Amino acid sequence: MYTVTKLQKWKANGNVLAKLQRVEEWDFDVFDMAQLCGNYTMAVVFGAIVEKKGLSQQYGLNVENMGNFFMQITQEYKNNPYHNHIHGIDVLVNTNYFLKCNIFEGLNGLD
Repeated sequence: MYTVTKLQKWKANGNVLAKLQRVEEWDFDVFDMAQLCGNYTMAVVFGAIVEKKGLSQQYGLNVENMGNFFMQITQEYKNNPYHNHIHGIDVLVNTNYFLKCNIFEGLNGLD
């Protein structure tokens, strides 16, 4: 299903890489990412967040297993106008954004 090679393919795309530089900003455009990466968007975005935070090294996360997990989540979304995989990507990105707020400053990477 999902492989590290596919993640590396998306990360090698200059447009994707440029957009991923802003993955932790409020105005990150999930629609642009979905246009570029299609059904791989959630896995690519999660991979970028994990990489930025150093979580795979810190907690021994298997990037391929996590990619497979997010690919499965993407496939389980129904095709409807709102609660679709793009909404799921938006929730992922915004949850990550809000976890950086002062109220959560005592949380560690695992939290």
